[in-house]
Amino acid sequence: STPGSVSYGVTGSEYFPTGCVVNSHTKISCTTVPGIGEDLFWRVTIRDQSNILQATTTYARPFIDSVTPISASSDGSDERGYLAFLKVSNSGLADPVTRRIVKFDTYEIPAEPDSPELTRREGDFDIIAFRIPKLYNRKRAVDVKISMVVFPYDKETGLAQRSSEVWSSNHILWKYDTPRISQVTVLDHPTNSDQLRVYLIGDNFGN
Repeated sequence: STPGSVSYGVTGSEYFPTGCVVNSHTKISCTTVPGIGEDLFWRVTIRDQSNILQATTTYARPFIDSVTPISASSDGSDERGYLAFLKVSNSGLADPVTRRIVKFDTYEIPAEPDSPELTRREGDFDIIAFRIPKLYNRKRAVDVKISMVVFPYDKETGLAQRSSEVWSSNHILWKYDTPRISQVTVLDHPTNSDQLRVYLIGDNFGN
């Protein structure tokens, strides 16, 4: 037989498993749905009576497998027109009420929208597209830590529920491209004949 209702989540009512069957007086079997979160309470309601919220389960936390490219221009995505892609498992991408933020050093960068070319499912992994910020303000150029935060949002209000956020279980390191000098120009100083001005022309100098 089937139970009255079964749900689980932070408050016991965010997710609704499928195919629930009462196997016996002491056992109900269900199939969970895509989601995120730790210590999610289960609620079983039979004839207007519900259990005390004690039993919990936890979804696996996101794990970052790799990032592409492994380095890129210090001008950043907006000026150079490139994107970076995280290859992640357990990012909650199949859950329509979750959002993802890439933690890049001290920045919080929203994942690009879901599409076949941007954030998408690819085989056993989720591909999370995001924009690399321009290198400036003395930010790190090498060994930049990248991690990810996943959190739900309220479907009615559209507000993020950061109190229920889940961090990736690991981080990876990234770097900006190495500075490159392509030309050196030496000119007379405009006001001091004892000095010269040296101009280094290249890229990836940062600001």
